[in-house]
Amino acid sequence: MQCLAVGSAMMLMMEALSHISATVRIEAVHFLQGETAATVSGEVSGYDSVRYVIGAGARQTISVRLVPGSESCALRVWTPGADEPDFADAMTGNDYLARHARPGVYTAQVHLTRAAARRGDTCAYRVNIELTGNADVLEKARRRGL
Repeated sequence: MQCLAVGSAMMLMMEALSHISATVRIEAVHFLQGETAATVSGEVSGYDSVRYVIGAGARQTISVRLVPGSESCALRVWTPGADEPDFADAMTGNDYLARHARPGVYTAQVHLTRAAARRGDTCAYRVNIELTGNADVLEKARRRGL
């Protein structure tokens, strides 16, 4: 019985240490002149994640869509000034849309689900980002069911 308790404590400590060594890469999203859309892609493994920062002006529409290589990838989005994510795909899918966005910096984070991170899985992904005040983005979002 004592051996089981020690083993469980060791497992918890190892998991806690793996969180400490996790890296969070931060990348700014840049749009080409005259473009309203950008696509970024990458890969996440274990507890590592990537945060994409996106500047938005007042009353623009921002759309973020995660195209995961597996069900292990997940998306979170923070609105300007928020301490907690405004959007977590585990509950609502892979598409985030904010009409008439607040001005400031939005952060979109790609990471693995907790179970996949514990297993040390890897997931390739693509993130499509659209930022505009144009009605075309709203129409595209409606067609996707947002």
